[in-house]
Amino acid sequence: MFAPSRHSFAILLKRHALEQGKLVLQSVIGRRGIKPDWTPAIEALRWRALKHQHAPPRALNPEFLPVWDENKGGAPHARAVRVRAAGQEVLLPASFFQTAAAASASDVPGIGALAAPAADHDEDGADGGGVTTWELLAFEQGGAPAMQKKFALENDEPEDVRFHAADIGTLLARSEAVPVPDDEDAGAEHEVDEVFVPRVIAGRILQAAQNAGAVETGGTLLGRLLRDEARGTMAAEVLAYVPAFNAPATLTTLTFTDEHFACVQDTLVREPCADSLIGFAHSHPSSHFCPPSCPPERRALCPRQRAVLSAADLAMIQTVFPRAYSVFLLANMADSGPTLACFGWAGGSVVRRPYRLV
Repeated sequence: MFAPSRHSFAILLKRHALEQGKLVLQSVIGRRGIKPDWTPAIEALRWRALKHQHAPPRALNPEFLPVWDENKGGAPHARAVRVRAAGQEVLLPASFFQTAAAASASDVPGIGALAAPAADHDEDGADGGGVTTWELLAFEQGGAPAMQKKFALENDEPEDVRFHAADIGTLLARSEAVPVPDDEDAGAEHEVDEVFVPRVIAGRILQAAQNAGAVETGGTLLGRLLRDEARGTMAAEVLAYVPAFNAPATLTTLTFTDEHFACVQDTLVREPCADSLIGFAHSHPSSHFCPPSCPPERRALCPRQRAVLSAADLAMIQTVFPRAYSVFLLANMADSGPTLACFGWAGGSVVRRPYRLV
């Protein structure tokens, strides 16, 4: 983590009341500096450079440019941050800074959980309840630009990025597409062109989620990265699944332990084909999120039944799985039936993406 050379970043905290399902501003709490973790953006830039140049530069010297929010009068209000390096560019939305914002505001008395910027607040909230929101700010630093940290790569190709030559067209021909639902945005520029998941592993993940009942379950995905020179395509292929070992779990949380990651390392040694940590899978027991008293017709429309990643999921992904090729499977156990959704990096955001069953 470091401060960009030209700008420093902060958040503006505001306290609201929830009245008749709408937010009403009560007070401005104040401004607090943040220390963003830029690793996912740097990984995306490195991956894109690798994709276009076959070997990333030895060092990235990124440039950070706020995109001003004209709806709020422009500077210092930012709606995004543009990161550039090695001829590549990543646009980070304000929501990317949610983890940094929560960390910065954690010692503010009585602040509670932070609502994401521009978050939707449905009408189910109790009137009079307090909601704290934040806005992203950027300030140009005075004086000469400070020395910028370079993200150095020890080798032309990092040790943990190993590509296997593959005929991805053959894999496409013998696999079945699992698209993103029509009502979700599928137009993002995904870092990985294709994701292949064996049916047997998908079945194990869903069965474990079914057996877990009202608590989360999950595990780690191992596999390999594929490159098809003829097609100019890069893909992630899941080859092994390591269930969470002695992992404390609740209705909304799953904690991976040191013992689990030791099992992951052992599996990487034993599985000659799976040489990369691809990502992780976990479940949401969504059918247990709503109280039994909630009528079926209301439950069917409840956003809690949808396959979406929580703020805690996104914070863990940003910290533990920032690699541009990382993918995440979510077994959503909703009233309407179990589904296995896939998410992956698209620039600085984790978005739902299509995948293929093989």
